[in-house]
Amino acid sequence: MMKKTSLALAALVGGTLFLSAPAAMAFGLGNITSAIPGVGGASASAVSAGDIDAFIQTATEANQMIGTSSAHIFKALASKEEIAALEARLTAANAIADPAEKAAEISKIKNDEATAVQKALASKEGEAKLSAMNKAQMASFGNAAFTFMLGVLKDKQLADGSTALVSGVASNPTLVPRLGA
Repeated sequence: MMKKTSLALAALVGGTLFLSAPAAMAFGLGNITSAIPGVGGASASAVSAGDIDAFIQTATEANQMIGTSSAHIFKALASKEEIAALEARLTAANAIADPAEKAAEISKIKNDEATAVQKALASKEGEAKLSAMNKAQMASFGNAAFTFMLGVLKDKQLADGSTALVSGVASNPTLVPRLGA
């Protein structure tokens, strides 16, 4: 029963991705880099400050998608004790005054969260939690998994198209200050 539920979830997420692809194409989302001028095949000389801003905004959105969905998946699969411990660590990290130290600690916590999710998904306990979910919980979990995959795909598209952006900035040094924004 547990394997059937896990396979059903995998089929659901995979099917949703497959069926959503034509809709994504219809809304111009099939090639995310096409929405970002100067990225994904545009000439390096065509890169502007707005292109850099759009790239940074898209990267921020992708990271938020991945972070939010990962946290949701963690809360669906982790024990109450693990959730409480992680939330306590996040609260302590957010209280750190030094921005670099705070960012490093939050990054470490997010990495630990991702590792816990991977372990939970590969464990018998994770399979048991998935099979015990009701229809609404399974739909919520599926939405989180779908959002996670969209964030990963968005990051991949940005990485694939970043060469043109970097070349554009290299050929136009006046754009270098935009990178620090």
